[in-house]
Formats: sequence, structure tokens, C-alpha cells
Amino acid sequence: MFDLEKTLDAVYRLFKPQPLDHTVEGRHYKVLPTEYGLEIQGQIVPPAAPVVSLTSLSGFIDAYGAGVDGFSAEETAVHVVDHLTVQLVSLRADEYGRRKVYLQAVCDEVNPFPFDSYLQPETFLLKLESGFRPTDNVIALQKLASSLSSESSIKTQDNGLTQTIEIRQGAASHTEVPLPRRIPLLAYRTFREIDPVQSEFLVRLKAEPNKLPTIALLQVDADKWKHDTALVVKHWLVSQLPEKTVVIA
Repeated sequence: MFDLEKTLDAVYRLFKPQPLDHTVEGRHYKVLPTEYGLEIQGQIVPPAAPVVSLTSLSGFIDAYGAGVDGFSAEETAVHVVDHLTVQLVSLRADEYGRRKVYLQAVCDEVNPFPFDSYLQPETFLLKLESGFRPTDNVIALQKLASSLSSESSIKTQDNGLTQTIEIRQGAASHTEVPLPRRIPLLAYRTFREIDPVQSEFLVRLKAEPNKLPTIALLQVDADKWKHDTALVVKHWLVSQLPEKTVVIA
């Protein structure tokens, strides 16, 4: 039996207009013939040159010194995108409105400490050891976490400036750990060539009957550390790059 709908569909697929390459004033456009004329589908843009990807600032400095793709120092700038990303970019966009990225360094190291989460004391100690530069406050936190057991009862005294955490083990034994109300710490959260910036945290403990108390570091600086770190990255780059290099942060 003759199926008109299927026949028309087959004819349409066979004779369906295909996009064409049309040139106007030296620029190439993809156009589609229609019953009303040519419909512009979009400009045909050649692929951009691949970006040299790096994972360290030292590698970025080496690649810059090697003159990747023959870039001109007068026509480029180093852009600190954020605390984890640095790019070498052209100051002028090309004819397609694209700004060329020659180099990009992205820090792929993630701080192992799970901020804003309550942790078992042993996990807290391990993450604290690998995620922070050693300071007196880190030592105080280590002492605090090491004092916790399933028999611990916790009492916190806060006078608005400092807090004292008292940990009792039974009726007689107890440990007192004095801490700032907001404890400043140096967390590794950017490229390892950069000294970590100081940011503040609240220390909180949670006790449950017959269980190990858990401990948390709560972030309280509204991510100010990200801005501060980007500025430190900029100053480091300025000290390592040729004198007239433009560095933007």
C-alpha cells in the first residue's frame, strides 16, 4: 500500500538543503538556502591555537622565558584569574573577538582538610598535619584533638576574646586548651610556591554519649582569603618575571 507520508519524508531527506560556505568581505559564513533566500547560520571561525597547560608557577615562569608561540611581551599580560589560575593573554582580541591565551597554570592540588565538617579526632589530626603550615595554633588544635576520648565531657568558656575548652575524663582528670575565639591558621590552598595566607576559623566540638567527640573547623572570613591569595600570587609573579611585564589581578 502506498504511504504518502513516508514517501514525502524520504524525498525531503534526499533534497534537504545543506549549509553552504559563503564569503562576505573576506569573512566566511555558514548559510542555509531557504525558500525565502539565504539564512545566515553563523560565522565560520578557525580553531584557536592550543594553550600550553601547566600545574605550577615555576613551570609558568619557565614557559614564559622560553617565549611560547613567539608572543610579544609588549602585547601580552599575565592575568591572575583567581587563587588557582594564572594565564598569559593577549592584550588585543583577534578579528573574531577572541583573546589568545598562550599559557595557563592551574593548581590541581586540593587542600585535604574538609572544612565545615565534623571529623573524628584521628581524621582531624591527619588532615590538620597535611593541610596547614605548622604554627602554635596548629599545635594547640593537635593537643585538643589528642585529648578526646569516648569518655570525654566537653565544656567551653568564651569571654568574647578567647575561649577555653575543658575536656574531662571521668571525675578527676581534665585538660584545658586555651584558643583564640577566632583561630588564625595558614592553610595550603594555592600553588606551593606561594606562602599560604592567614585566615580565621571557629573551632567547634560535638559530644555524644559513649562516642568519640567530633571536631570541626568552620570558615568565617567570607572567602577573603581567596582575594588575599590572588594578590600574593601577583606579587610573587612580579618578583619572578621581567621588570616591565604587566601582571593583572
